[in-house]
Amino acid sequence: LGIAGVWLVYRLSFESSRRYRSRGGAAPRRVIIVGAGEAGSLLTREMVRRDHGYRVVGFVDDDPLKWGTRIQGIEVVGGTDDLVEIVRHLGAHEIIIAILSAGPEALRRIVGQCQGIDVPFKVLPGIGEVLAGDVGPGRVRELRIQDLLGRDPISLALPELGADVGGKTVLVTGA
Repeated sequence: LGIAGVWLVYRLSFESSRRYRSRGGAAPRRVIIVGAGEAGSLLTREMVRRDHGYRVVGFVDDDPLKWGTRIQGIEVVGGTDDLVEIVRHLGAHEIIIAILSAGPEALRRIVGQCQGIDVPFKVLPGIGEVLAGDVGPGRVRELRIQDLLGRDPISLALPELGADVGGKTVLVTGA
């Protein structure tokens, strides 16, 4: 128990010192993670262990049972409906959406709430990359149209299409 206690104190002090250390003299970016599940926990653990220039200041999740709990020592502060107030209160610089199970409809709702806030937002990549162990701040990316569609986008051969409909009146539906 004594040896385990020494290692626990060492690890906690090491990780907490890295959490608050700045990167290259600049203050770390304050981040809120939407999604207090496994992906959010893995992402936070990676941010704490290595200095990526991010500091997670809170989690947001729509499951009220998670509110008030702590993940990696960081509190789940509320739901996505309160995102505007939470960002303002915590002074966040960025939002990262880390909900792998969110379908296109849920993702559109969360993105709609993020657009009402004047901070950039990014998403964690798909479940395949996360299962392969590719979770980390370097894998967080800008939102793509495929994330909201729930399918691959359809690409058209525009030169051939122009030749087919050139000079004709065309009605486009579903655009």
